[in-house]
Order: sequence, then C-alpha cells, then structure tokens
Amino acid sequence: MSMYKVLSSIPVPTAAHFLVHTTDARYKGLEVTYSIADHVRDIKRTTTKTIFFSSSDKDMLVSMAGQDISTAGIVKSTWSLSTKYKAVLRNLDGGKKRFVEIWRRDGALILIKDVTDDHGEFYADEYFGGLSFSPSEDAIIYVAEANAPKDVSKFAYSPSFGEGLTSKKRPTPFMLRILGNNEASLSALVTPAVDKTVSFGQFVFQDCPDSGLQGTTMLATGYQRTSDDRTLGLLGCFNRPAAIWKLTLDGPLDNTGTPISLTVEQLTSSSISCRSPRVSPNGSAVFISNALGGAHAGSTGLHLLGQSEPIVKTVWDPKDSNEFPGLFLGASLPTYPFVENGSWIVTHTTWGSRSRIVAISTTNSTISDITPTGKDYSYTILATDKSHIAAVRSSLVSVPELILGTMTEMSKAAMEVEWRTLEAQEVSTDVSEALSKLTMEIIKTPERHPTESIVLRHRQSTDESRNPLITMPHGGPHATWATSWTPATTALALEGFTFPVHHTISLPNYTGSLGYGERYVQALRGHCGTLDVEDCVASVRHLIALGIAEEGEGKLFISGGSHGGFLGAHFVARFPTLFTAAVLRNPVISAGDVWGTDIPEWYFEEFNFPFFPKNASERVPYTITSDQYTALQAASPISYVQDVQASVLILLGASDNRVNPKQGLGFYHALKGRIPGSNEEVARGKGKVDLMWFEGEGHPIEGVEAARVAWESTRDWFANVRA
Repeated sequence: MSMYKVLSSIPVPTAAHFLVHTTDARYKGLEVTYSIADHVRDIKRTTTKTIFFSSSDKDMLVSMAGQDISTAGIVKSTWSLSTKYKAVLRNLDGGKKRFVEIWRRDGALILIKDVTDDHGEFYADEYFGGLSFSPSEDAIIYVAEANAPKDVSKFAYSPSFGEGLTSKKRPTPFMLRILGNNEASLSALVTPAVDKTVSFGQFVFQDCPDSGLQGTTMLATGYQRTSDDRTLGLLGCFNRPAAIWKLTLDGPLDNTGTPISLTVEQLTSSSISCRSPRVSPNGSAVFISNALGGAHAGSTGLHLLGQSEPIVKTVWDPKDSNEFPGLFLGASLPTYPFVENGSWIVTHTTWGSRSRIVAISTTNSTISDITPTGKDYSYTILATDKSHIAAVRSSLVSVPELILGTMTEMSKAAMEVEWRTLEAQEVSTDVSEALSKLTMEIIKTPERHPTESIVLRHRQSTDESRNPLITMPHGGPHATWATSWTPATTALALEGFTFPVHHTISLPNYTGSLGYGERYVQALRGHCGTLDVEDCVASVRHLIALGIAEEGEGKLFISGGSHGGFLGAHFVARFPTLFTAAVLRNPVISAGDVWGTDIPEWYFEEFNFPFFPKNASERVPYTITSDQYTALQAASPISYVQDVQASVLILLGASDNRVNPKQGLGFYHALKGRIPGSNEEVARGKGKVDLMWFEGEGHPIEGVEAARVAWESTRDWFANVRA
C-alpha cells in the first residue's frame, strides 16, 4: 500500500461538542466526529465517539470506539444548548430519501420525520448550512434546497452559488416544530420582501418569546445578487455583497406545515461583507466581516451586533512575527466560540505559517494568544463550553491529536489556559518510524518579507546527497500554507523516488498570503504574475544557497493548483532552465478569459481593475476593454508558452466552475504544438507534455479515487524525469 493511502486513511477530527455526563457529575463528555478516506470503496466516511474526562484530574473514560453504522447518511447534526437533545439531518438510499431525527441524550429516538417530498437536498456547507435549536428546544431551523418547479417556470434562470455549491440554487430555511409523540410540523420560511435578491443561510435563533414561536427572531447571513443579476461564487470568497439580517416570524407555527412569512431587517452596513452570526449565552450577538470587493480574503473584523466599532480591527503591518497580525478567518466562526458566559470568544486564526488559537474579550477587545507552547503545530478549534476548549493540533510530521484546554485564570485583561492531550492517535510502527525521519522548519527568505517557506525534508539529507526539491505555491492567491497535517504533502516527501532518493518539499507563503498583516495582502493586487513569482523563485534560490536544494536537471520541480498552477506555469515559462518538470492542477493560464468562471471579478480586482461599484450610479462591467485584455494576457503564462522546456503534466477537473478547464486544455495544446526536442531529450522525458481529465471533479479534484490518482500521477511524473 502506498504511503499516500496509509496517511490519508488516518482519522481526522472535524467536529466536536461538549456533553453532560448522564450518571456521573465528575465527568464531562466530548462527542467527536472524524473523517476517514476509504480507499477500498473510494468514499469519505465519518465516525463518532465520546470521550469522558474529569476537569479535576487527568482520568479519562472512553466510550465505544467509533462506528460508521451510527453516522451512516448523516449530513449534519447539532445538540441543543442543554445537550438534552440532538438533531440529525440524514440521507439514505443514495440521497433519494431524507429524514430529520431528534434523539434524546440517553439514546432514545423521540422523533423521525420523512421530509423527502418537502424539499431537496439538505445544506451542510459553511456558507448556508446552519442547523440550530430554538432556546426552548422545541424547534429547529435548517436550510435545504426548495423543490424545483414543475410548470413552465422550471425554465426560469436560477444561478447556483458557484464552485463547490453548484447544486445549490434555491436555499430555503425550514422550521421543524417538535409536537411530542413522534409528531412534528414542518414549515418553509419565506421572505417575500427580498425574494430572488437575497439568499439566506447560517441561521441561528436569537429569541423565542412565545410558546407558539410567534415573534421568534433569528439571525442569518444574507447573500445579495449583483446589480447585473449575478450570483458570484462563494467558496473561499469573503468579499461578497453580504449582510447580517434579523428575520422574525409574522405568526405562530401551526401543525399544517403551511409556509410562514418572515419579516426581514438588514442589521449591518452594505459597505462591508458580513457573515457568521453567533448568539452568546448572555444574549449578545457577534459576527465577522471582510472588506467588500477587492481581495477575496484578507483581514477579518470581529463585531458585536449593535456596536459601531469592531471588537477586532485590521492590523496593517505587525512589527514582527510575534505581534498579532490581525484575524484571518474562513467562512465562519467556530459553531460555539464563547467561554465565560460570552465575555470571551475563542477561535483559531492564520498567523504566519501556522494556525494559532486566540481568545478575544468582547468587553474590552483584549486579545490573548493562548496557543500551547512548543513545536510549530497548527491548531483548529472544535468546541468550547464555559471553561473548556477542545482543539486539534497537528503538523506535517505529526498526525492529528485531540487536546483539551482548561481555563485556569480569566479576567478582563487576559486569559490563561492549561492544555493536555485528550487523545493521541495510534499509528502503525511503520508510519511512526517514517514520520520520525522527516524534519519540518519555517525558513524566511531574506529581503523578501513576508515571504517564508515551510520546508519538509529527510533528516538523512546531506550536502553531498541533496534530494530533489518540489516547490508547491498555494492557490488563492490570498491563502496560506500552514504547518498542519496534509497527508498528500507528507506522503510525497516520504515516497518520492527509489530509496535513498526522496523529495524535499517547500511550501512558500509569498506576498499576498494571509496572516502577515493587511499590508501584504493588498501589496500583491496589481502585481500578480510578477511579485508572487519573484517571491517564490527567490525562496527557491535561498534554499539552494542554504544547501538544502541544488540546481540541475532533475533537481527542481513545481507542483501547484489554481493560482499555484498560474505561478507554476510562469516558473517553467520564464525560468525555462531552472525547473525540470511541473504538475499543474486546474491552472489559471489566460487571465483575459474572464467570463468562464464563477468569480469573474477575480480577474479584475486581483490585477487592479475595478469590478464592484463604489456607489449606486455605477454598475458592474459587462465586458473588459481591449487595454484591460492586453494587460491581463501580458500577465498570464500563455504569453510565455513558447519558452517552456520543462516536462508538464496538467490535471483538469471536467466540472471545474472556478477556473474554466479550457484554460488548461489550451495550455496543453499550445505545449504539444511546439517543436519537440532531440530524441535523446524526449527519451529522458525532457519537454514531455501530458494531460489527465477527471470527469465529474471540480476545482480541488478531491474525490477519494481522483485525489489518489492525481497524487500517484504527480509522484510518477517527477520520478520519470531523471537527470
């Protein structure tokens, strides 16, 4: 079995929830959900188990080992605030049947409702898929796809929400009221005031004053269409027209399932992009924001609803790597980020080349770095309660493990946390020994701040026997490589060529990467294809100067996807004798081709051409000018294709909505159309070009089988190009 199969099959904790022990008050429970890649059935599986622990000592009791049976078909689940009830959204029969289930803490199933005919697929993504109990715990709200119309209106234009969300076109909130005796009523919630202009998701209950749910208020994120009736892709894009809304039930829920109208009110300014409302135990609400337009990702603001000033503001240029660089968050806050009755919020954030844990005071904006000391681990928050934090720590050389934080001191000025391991995963002796042979370090590139690289290499590497270097720039470009567990990367370092030759891996974070201050996010805009390319090449040359890598045929390789593929194509075209081979996944090749994507504004904004209107009198562009097209193409790899000498493998997802696969296909044909090298060069693989087409795969190429084949093809491509 390949090292990739072994490492990617290791369970990764993805969610957790604190529970109350039903029989022994000395213990608390933590229900943990894991994700596992099944390479026999080529599917992703989930499993759960509950770990009971004592706050006063290090004793732990663990329930049964995780079992796939109990989680079969579960799309999303959540616990009520008291942890007395658990709501489950479940698909069966390949998604053809859908059920909502309510379980009691003691394991009793008290409600199961077949909702197959009521709506389409459940939403479980971060952008829409909130599942929330009412404060009274007698109702839940979730989001699902409305049934498609069956009359002539089925031909009406209904855009999706882009890459990764292509099946989602009509997100609709549904409220299920628990009536007892295995009875429930289900009602669609409609918003006629903003129908077809705003789509709602990430619902949470705010208040529930009436037993009939009349007057119940909820908070949600509302995503707005652009002025030209366009729904821009959401995945990884936090600069969208979006706001926090309050939605109020106009009347009581009855038992007939009749749709209920909601009164809607926009609570946040249209000048910023807002998302992820969370309601604390003290009744206050928080949310996060990014700048509207511009870079797809950047510094994240944290706000208390109703206050004009954010709790956490943008940090422009931190003085060094130890100074807080600002918040850099994804689509949402942790599901329950509050501790100490809501006076503190705990979250993980990108901080340089790591993901670290910070605690933020909602009363005075104090920020405490509560990351455990020690190795260069990265951390992900899974759950909190009033006094505990459950998190995952990992690195490229350390498999994920659960850790528990206990608050030991808390004041308005600071928070202190004591950490301990809750569960260290058992791995085989072979895996343990293989990982022990690797070393990971973060190496800064001189004179190119903030550029730095996470370098993964074998401890046995010497100056006399330097392993080939694979440089892997991240996509985005506003993203970050973190030190966290990434099986594909670690496996590539372990299983490079025939022993004793392995790979050294470099993961460069270049200008434009997140976690270094907003100045360096904005510095890349208008300089894509130059500044990012120069940073990455400088990082390679620095590793050569350090003796970690060396120049020469068969010594330097490139692997990158999306914007990382854009950079990789630039490297082999503009530095034709430096890199021997490249693997490019769904690369951006022609920036002037702006409309075959779910994010057309990327091509405008990243190259410093305005897309989003600055006032009501402006409109989004309906085309690009000839000058813009000329500038975009000049910044694109296609303009240098005639200079490529390296061997290039292109991996394309046929269903990619982010980067039109025709871009990579065009690059393939352009490379194939060049005059071939000498017979001797072709025999050695120099200048070879190939393409793999993954039917049904999107931008990440992340299906279990597809991801494995893409990894194996990358390994073999580099192995076959020898000096």
